[in-house]
Amino acid sequence: MCAIREVTGPAGAILLVYNYTGDRLNFGIALEQAKGEGYKIEMCLVGEDCSAKPASSKVGRRGLAGTLFISKIGGAMVEEGRNLEDILETMNKCADSIGTMGCSLSSCTLPGTVKDNERIPNGMMEVGLGVHGEPGLRQEPIKPAD
Repeated sequence: MCAIREVTGPAGAILLVYNYTGDRLNFGIALEQAKGEGYKIEMCLVGEDCSAKPASSKVGRRGLAGTLFISKIGGAMVEEGRNLEDILETMNKCADSIGTMGCSLSSCTLPGTVKDNERIPNGMMEVGLGVHGEPGLRQEPIKPAD
């Protein structure tokens, strides 16, 4: 809420939120509090992970790297002087039409933990990883990017 108060001007603000339960809950509460204080504020929810669920399903589709492109497009529109409604509409259209998939050849190391070097065997890749260090949905032999 402090960040919303700090950066929201008369034109308003858009919260760009990854489709994770905790993110949706916390940013949703902040959005409602900000609206209650009179701020003009909206939310763009991004869940473009296409590794597990079809595009028609918002449930289970996490926000991944595609969020970067949506923030860049929204930021460019702000620099052009576009209004909040146009920016939100474009960001939502982008969020609905983008798809990404997390893949890795090794597990990540989260701060304060020991690296798990044995989770992904040599010659294998893990498909469907999340941005918070969640394991992928499946392991399969390494394939070319295309």
